[in-house]
Amino acid sequence: MPSTSTKRLQRLAGDGKNRGGGLPLPPLFHTIAAELLDRGESTVEDLIRPVEQVITKPERVAELYPDDGYTGLVTDGLEQLAAAKFVETVDGHWTLTEKFHARIGKPITVLSRRKPVPTSIKIVVYPKAERERLSQAATQGRELRAMYNDMHNERVFEVQIIGPQGGRTKRLLRLHPLARVIPRMDVDDFLNFAQDIRERGVRQPLTLFDGQVLDGRHRLAAASALGVPVHVQEFTGDRDAALDEAISLNFVRRQLTTAQRALVVQQVFLPRAEREAKERLLEGNAAGGRADGSLPPIGGRLPRGRNAMQIAAESSNGLATARTLERMEPVRAASRTQEKILRGEITSALAARRSAIEELGLDAPADVPGTFPMTAYTALGQALGRITKANDALRDGKPGDATVEQMVERIADLRAALDETTRLIEERHEQGLAPDEATV
Repeated sequence: MPSTSTKRLQRLAGDGKNRGGGLPLPPLFHTIAAELLDRGESTVEDLIRPVEQVITKPERVAELYPDDGYTGLVTDGLEQLAAAKFVETVDGHWTLTEKFHARIGKPITVLSRRKPVPTSIKIVVYPKAERERLSQAATQGRELRAMYNDMHNERVFEVQIIGPQGGRTKRLLRLHPLARVIPRMDVDDFLNFAQDIRERGVRQPLTLFDGQVLDGRHRLAAASALGVPVHVQEFTGDRDAALDEAISLNFVRRQLTTAQRALVVQQVFLPRAEREAKERLLEGNAAGGRADGSLPPIGGRLPRGRNAMQIAAESSNGLATARTLERMEPVRAASRTQEKILRGEITSALAARRSAIEELGLDAPADVPGTFPMTAYTALGQALGRITKANDALRDGKPGDATVEQMVERIADLRAALDETTRLIEERHEQGLAPDEATV
C-alpha cells in the first residue's frame, strides 16, 4: 500500500523506539472519514474540532506536533488516507474518493506497514443515520447489561405503565425478594430477549405483589433500559401462594439445571419444611412420651414421619428429590458455589457438593454422598431407609451370603445402637434441646 512519508508515519504510528505514536488512530481516521462523508468537501480547519473531541491525550499531540498542533495531526491523517486512495484534495479542499464510497459500511485498511513495528489500522464508516442507530444500540446494550447485573440487587427500575384507558405514567418498581430467588437467564439470552422486546414490545403484563414485581423481572429490566411501556397486574393471594406462582411460572418457561432447581428448593422450601418437621417431631414426642415426659424405649412406638428434605421435595412438586437435596446440603453454607450454580457454571448436584466441600475446606470425600456432617434426624431417616431396603430384600428372597445367626447378631447390634440413640435423645430432651440440633 502507498504510504505517507516516513516522518508522518512515525509521528502517527511510532518508530519502534518509543518515539512517535501513542495516539488513538482508529478514532482519528474514522472521525476524519465520517466528517468528510457528512460534510462533503472540507478543509483541514473544518476537521480540527471533531478530531479534538476524540483525542484522549491532547498532551501527546503537543509533544508530536509542537509547531502546528492539531493542524499537523489532521494533515497527517488526511495524507495517510490519500496514500490509501480514500481521499483526494483540490486547492486545499478534501473529499472522499469513489474507492471510499464503494466501501461504505465495509472494513477498509487505512494504514498497514511491517517495519519497524507491524501496524495495521482498519475502520468501518457508516452513513450518519446508521452511526446514530448503532451508537444508540451500543448505549442501550450497556444499559441492558447494567440492568441484568442489578437484577439480584435492590435496584429501582423506572418504567412507563400503560393504564386501563391507554394513558402512560412513569413508576418506580423494585423486584420482590421472592422474584430474586429464581436464577436469571443467561446474559446472552437476556440480550436476545431484549432485542425481541425492542422490536415487538412487552406483550405480557408484569405481575405485582405488595407493590413489587413478582413475575417479569427480565421484562422489567429490558423495558426500563429500552424505554418500552408495560402493562401490570396485581397478584391477590398470600405470600405462600405468591411464591408458588413465581416458581410455577418461571419453571414452566425456563430450562434450569438440576443444581439450580435444587438450590431454589433448598432456599425456599427447605426452611419451611424444617420448621414443619420440627413441629411434627415435638408433637409426636408429646403424644407418644411417658408420663414423666421422657421418650418411650426401643420396644415402644417412636413417632414416625418424613424428614425435612422429603417434605421440601414433595412441596416443590418435583423440582428436586430428597436425595438431590441431601447431596446439596453443603451448598447451604457455600456462597461462592451458589453463585456458580446461578451462573450455570455448576449444573449437577454432585458437582455442587464437591465445590461446596472444597470451598468450605471440609475434610470429606467429595464424591461419596453422606460424608458431610448432617443432623441426627436426617441420619436416622437414612438408617430407616436402609433397614426398609433390607426388609424388601428379605421379602424378595435375597438375604445374601450371611447366615441366620449373622443376621440376628447384626440386628442385636442395631438394637444396641438404637438404645444409645434413645438415651442421647432423652438426655437432650431433659435439657430442653430439640433433637435435630444434634449432629453426627
